[in-house]
Amino acid sequence: MFLSYAVQDSAIVRQIYDDLRRANIKVWEFRHDGERGVDFVSEYKEKIENAEYFCLIDSPWARKAEHVKSECEFAIERESVRGYPKILPCRICPSGSWDKGSEVFYRQNRRVWIDFSNYRVAIKELCAQLGGEFVYQPEKARDEDFLEEMRSLKLFTNNRDEIITVGEWQSLKENYEQYTLSRDNAKVGNRKNQIKLGILFLQKILIICESNKNIKLISPYLELGILLGELGKEKAARKTFRKAADSFPDDPRPYMGIGGTYYFQKKHVKAISNYIICSEKALASKNEKHIAALPDIEHNICQVLIEKGSINEALKKIKVHVFDTSSSAELLGVFGKALLMSGNFLQATSYLERSIEFLKMGRMFLTLKKEYFLAVLFDLAECYGQLGLYNEQFDYLTLIEQEYFPDEPEVYREIAKFYWYYGDMVSNGDKNEMAIRFYEKAIEFRPNAVKYYAELASIYYELNDHALLNKYTSYCFELEKKYQIRTDIDHYYLGLAYYLLDKNSAVAEREYELSQRNTIVKNWTHYKNLVS
Repeated sequence: MFLSYAVQDSAIVRQIYDDLRRANIKVWEFRHDGERGVDFVSEYKEKIENAEYFCLIDSPWARKAEHVKSECEFAIERESVRGYPKILPCRICPSGSWDKGSEVFYRQNRRVWIDFSNYRVAIKELCAQLGGEFVYQPEKARDEDFLEEMRSLKLFTNNRDEIITVGEWQSLKENYEQYTLSRDNAKVGNRKNQIKLGILFLQKILIICESNKNIKLISPYLELGILLGELGKEKAARKTFRKAADSFPDDPRPYMGIGGTYYFQKKHVKAISNYIICSEKALASKNEKHIAALPDIEHNICQVLIEKGSINEALKKIKVHVFDTSSSAELLGVFGKALLMSGNFLQATSYLERSIEFLKMGRMFLTLKKEYFLAVLFDLAECYGQLGLYNEQFDYLTLIEQEYFPDEPEVYREIAKFYWYYGDMVSNGDKNEMAIRFYEKAIEFRPNAVKYYAELASIYYELNDHALLNKYTSYCFELEKKYQIRTDIDHYYLGLAYYLLDKNSAVAEREYELSQRNTIVKNWTHYKNLVS
């Protein structure tokens, strides 16, 4: 089967691809299976020519993508001549104005499509259509913990010895399935609404747990705390984790969650305190999974120390815990980060390169470690820049874009920043033009990010283009109203937007807002360096 899609939809396509492969369906997708150095047009025509099915991942982005149109036109032409590949349209976005207008191919809207608004149902239907059977696989390690706990519950139907009834078990099972389904649907639907649904199902599970003292499940508390944190409800999340800590005093995981809520609120001392409790309980635990989590815990502590500005303390602590095993990849990376921030760029490069090698060997960056892996890659690129190796820095950023994360907007942002600051160091086009181009590419992938608009506005400020300066700063303020901006970084970039417009009183308000949050505001003095 051939998968055709727009790059903006790569995240959901990656999930579909993995689930199809798990169902033993042979599928070809350019990012995973394309041969490097081969002409793309010739390659996709050959693959479509030999495919039994052609799956179009339909979305607003797909309808604008020229390569998707070209692939579809060729597939339709081959289908009309030979009867195959059979075209299977799959819609990953709710119907709206986008699918009422121009079609990717003639009479597209007359074809019956598979509706991915319910991911689990749709992927089962797609697998069945292709002759495979979808098998649900837990997405995260903690899902296995949840299932293990569910399986450990003992059913007794004898009224005298009853511990958990068949009805309670069935209700737990159904609500758990609905919870995992809401998480799947969050990939293609309204993420915020799906998280709220997930919270509802977890709360139903906890009502059953708390009404029967024989039901001992910690996983619903941990999952609920994580989802509340995702919604920005740190206090509610912390309350949930504390409840878990009270009910399961020997389990280290609630303290990891509590530390995380303080970390996101920039309350560094409290975050470290709870991470240390977590570490102590993990060391005392007989559970192998708890002990295996120690490198992650130490990584979190060191990360907080670095953000707190305690670089030397972080370096001392990390030296004790860095081991030459793949399990310490995070510690090697955070050690490299600390060395980078302390100005030891050469040694930082060595540790960051080792961290990346470990991550690549375990291929962790493709699954649970993506954000961490990306951060280490950026740190290594910065090391090259600090060492004055600008060509190496540019080549490395290009490698990240082409080989690792071609659909990640932060990669385009880093390339844009490189052009802006060091573009004259590499002969590769006009630096202003290239910086603007890559910022626009980042915005294309993530149109709701205040920082992209603010940084792009700063370029137009320096170019003395007042019309485009006003255009991009106005986008910042529109996003503030639409999404009720609450994060420190967004307040910082909104302050930058006001600074560019010479609205100093508004800048002062942002600075005050951040100071009230116990945030380090030294970056405010950096505004003049950004725009002068």
